[in-house]
Amino acid sequence: MDALLVLKLVTTPLFVVGATLVGRRWGPAVSGLLVGLPLTTGPISYFLCSERGSAFAVQSAVAGLGGQAAVFAFCLTYARLARTRSWATALGTGALAFGAVAVVVAEARWDLLSAVLFLGVALGFSLRTLSAPQTTDETGPPPWWELPLRVLITTALVVAITALANRLGAQRTGILSTFPIYSAIFATFTHTTRGGRASAQILAGVLLGSVGYGAFFVVVVVFLGAWGPNLTYSVAALAAVAAGYSAFWLSRHRVALAPTTIG
Repeated sequence: MDALLVLKLVTTPLFVVGATLVGRRWGPAVSGLLVGLPLTTGPISYFLCSERGSAFAVQSAVAGLGGQAAVFAFCLTYARLARTRSWATALGTGALAFGAVAVVVAEARWDLLSAVLFLGVALGFSLRTLSAPQTTDETGPPPWWELPLRVLITTALVVAITALANRLGAQRTGILSTFPIYSAIFATFTHTTRGGRASAQILAGVLLGSVGYGAFFVVVVVFLGAWGPNLTYSVAALAAVAAGYSAFWLSRHRVALAPTTIG
């Protein structure tokens, strides 16, 4: 079996299990913060670099920074509907919102500066718009099959996206790789087991985690050519964690911009 395929099949389940257990211990907002980090797109970018070369990975990363706005569209749409509609309606409408924005940004010609500026504006708007509820519905423990199913679905999607890279090209792969696999899986499973309020909390955390996402890919774009993949992606991972934690700390200490309510 191909070594990179083995890595995909090992690392993705570990990410899913870790984020799920964190959510059960510290709540959906913290779980969402982890989900918002580049847990899917980071490994995909590394795999693309190994399989297609650093130039392909850099071009894909730049497009992914601009394409993150599509993730914000998904989060805002799902969170708005989650409080009053079923998970299927929220997921389907959120996926349509993602697709609509992704189609637009996929046609743009991105460079690092324009992508970062666009990401910052979109994130600022999203943070001001999405207000997560402070309480969630009280429920019992999740069913035993929930975690294995999360792992199975997420791993299959990660493998499928990287397999499509040859046909899609760097820019479209970068946009597609931003599809919120973890966000969608965690939001829907949480919606069914803990209610719409908890899923909205997860998605609010995803927005904060996107700060780490941006830091990760800025490091990749700037340093991959000079440092090589192993050092670059290691530093990028540290930058993502530091930036994501800083955004979460600032939000908890009311330093971040106060959001307004969407629902």
